[in-house]
Amino acid sequence: MSGINDAQLQEILDEVFRRVNTKRSELDVKKPGWYQQRSWTPAEEGSFIDWLTAYLQKNLKLSKRWARKEAEKFSSFFGWSIKPSP
Repeated sequence: MSGINDAQLQEILDEVFRRVNTKRSELDVKKPGWYQQRSWTPAEEGSFIDWLTAYLQKNLKLSKRWARKEAEKFSSFFGWSIKPSP
């Protein structure tokens, strides 16, 4: 996401971790595959994408459509693995 600063990125990552009841200090995000150590449901991912869409609209002044695309892209690269369906 262009235009995002380090403080905003930290806030977004904190929210990613908060969504799975984990602190960033619990995982080494410099290790490859760190995002595979936790998982969330499709509904939890959708809720995060909604949150991030609103965040990007407010903080980066993106249109809703563009913010949604960026949020979906962010989640696909940096979101947790999806829990398998029962």
